[in-house]
Amino acid sequence: MEKIQAIIYIAHGSRWVAGVEEAKRHVDRLMAELPFPIQKLAFIDFAKPSVEEAVEACVKEGASRIAFIPLLLLEAGHAKKDLPAMLAQTQRKYPEVYVTASKPFGVEESIVDSVIARIKERTAIDKKTRILLVARGSSDARIRKPLNQLVRRMQRKLDVNRIRVCYLVGQEPSFEEALDEELEKDAPSLVVVPYLLFDGLLLRYIIEEVERKISPYNNLIVCRPLGIDENLSALLKEKVWASVVEEARR
Repeated sequence: MEKIQAIIYIAHGSRWVAGVEEAKRHVDRLMAELPFPIQKLAFIDFAKPSVEEAVEACVKEGASRIAFIPLLLLEAGHAKKDLPAMLAQTQRKYPEVYVTASKPFGVEESIVDSVIARIKERTAIDKKTRILLVARGSSDARIRKPLNQLVRRMQRKLDVNRIRVCYLVGQEPSFEEALDEELEKDAPSLVVVPYLLFDGLLLRYIIEEVERKISPYNNLIVCRPLGIDENLSALLKEKVWASVVEEARR
């Protein structure tokens, strides 16, 4: 019997419709560059299809192998709890289908390059530049380690005054606290870098907070989310092919 490979790309999801549409556009471009007959985008929260619905569609189309490819930047709650649960549920419901899951992006060099590219889109970088990296956050304090690694790698590539990490939820310092503290410092510019893949309510909140703080006495700049640019597209393709090779060995 022919073994048919399916790929399911799994994103956070958002209540912000424009953010969901942005994720779809990015993933559609990626799908068009890969040869697999069945490829789906699914969402963990707030948007359709769910992972369960995407799996059901893949099986109906004849998939005998499914690779979960999470579109997640860090190995936090979704990656450690939700994805393993989804994987186990799929294996129980479809024991005849072989299912694997790759890891989130992590701190790869391509991620570092994408973050730096988002900054350079918005401003020239010099020794006086300060960067505030705004992460989603998690109750799991272990997310701090990869973010600190990201900062160290950025510092090796950028000669800037300061790079600081803050969080929207779950960890300290909070975004609001860090933003106020940085604005109290006597420096010409602050670049706010949302460490997010796509647009959504979290990005809207960051932008609103920054706009409230803009004054003639500061230069506040907000970068766009990472998106699936050339760097992340290449990284995703590596993850897809690695998952497919693993499945083919079975």
